[in-house]
Amino acid sequence: MLGDRMSCHAFAANQFRLLEHVTAYILMYLMREHLADTALANVQMDTLRLRLLKVAAVVRITARRVWLELSASHPSASLWPRLVPLLQ
Repeated sequence: MLGDRMSCHAFAANQFRLLEHVTAYILMYLMREHLADTALANVQMDTLRLRLLKVAAVVRITARRVWLELSASHPSASLWPRLVPLLQ
């Protein structure tokens, strides 16, 4: 259980941290659900995190957009165009 051991002594801080973890889990779940007809449809959350999020990238922030530049040789690069509409 995630909520049984929290690192902060204040209730509000623990509540906020738990809310962050739940939000991250829901986002990862939606990403996996959005990739239903791919090889990543039934993988564990940690595998999904390793394949999609723990990659080297260049992040450029402009006034109107956030640009995420992945390597062209990244193995999961073909999955990102499918996830962009979900993240917008």
